[in-house]
Amino acid sequence: MKTVRTIFIVYVAVVSLIGLIMTTTASAQLLNAGLKTWIFTSADVPSYLEDCNDPDAREVYIYTEGPSDETLTDTEKISQCEDRKERTLENYGQEKARDAVRNLALLIVSIPLFLVHFRLFLNERRGLDKKDGKKSDSKK
Repeated sequence: MKTVRTIFIVYVAVVSLIGLIMTTTASAQLLNAGLKTWIFTSADVPSYLEDCNDPDAREVYIYTEGPSDETLTDTEKISQCEDRKERTLENYGQEKARDAVRNLALLIVSIPLFLVHFRLFLNERRGLDKKDGKKSDSKK
């Protein structure tokens, strides 16, 4: 019986730790996204954004749309580059929204998981203390 109780305490402690780690990670990522969005706005730019004013950067891109690159004027190249840049920013915004939703869902799941298991852990520890004849520290 003591082995089962020990296994239960270890299980509850490990699940509490996992819940705490999940909560901490999701909170940190939400805080990061919030700080980038509202306080440090210059840090909220994708690192893979094209520089359309640099002629060398305009020449290098993965795919072509419409006519080949040799037949386009500089104005058309800049226009295509700006279109790609706009789509990249839209995709980046959608990616941030998906990350925020994922982190909120993680918090919604991990906080109750942590609280329930940590409470069980504390109750088990108090039960062991009472059984051993020790006075619990939480009742001071």
